[in-house]
Amino acid sequence: MQVVAVNPSELFKSLQPIVRKKSRLVLVMAAKGGRLVVADAKYRAVAAEMPCTGDWKGTAEINGSQLMRLIETFTEHELILISKEEEFVVIKGGTATLNLKRFDPLDKQKTKRQPLPHKGKVKHAPAPTKKRAEYNDTWPFSARIPLSKEAYKDRPDDWDKE
Repeated sequence: MQVVAVNPSELFKSLQPIVRKKSRLVLVMAAKGGRLVVADAKYRAVAAEMPCTGDWKGTAEINGSQLMRLIETFTEHELILISKEEEFVVIKGGTATLNLKRFDPLDKQKTKRQPLPHKGKVKHAPAPTKKRAEYNDTWPFSARIPLSKEAYKDRPDDWDKE
């Protein structure tokens, strides 16, 4: 069994900017070198580190809002023990023992990390170069403001003159 000891008030403060009000946010927890790291599983863009005692091998994925609700019930002066088991993350503090179901049981079915959706070069739609302006056509940004007389080539008014 792999166990880390953490101050619940530090863990709660570090979870607040990550979890906020998302009810289905999956968190990744990892403990190595005296640091507990918590991040969102999908993008891993927002992460928090805090001191802890103990180590884990690998990571554990759990529901972030459930973890936050459980952590805020503990008093800030006691240490809590967080252990990673095959199908649960067990949180022990005082006489309470709480189990959170893992989304990656037996360290399988991990959430695949995705690139941030807003990163990269902006791609604009190509400008229409071969479209011929037609009678009563409008500008792309307008609400039915007709084109100028010079913008279209054959007007229905001119058809009568031929």
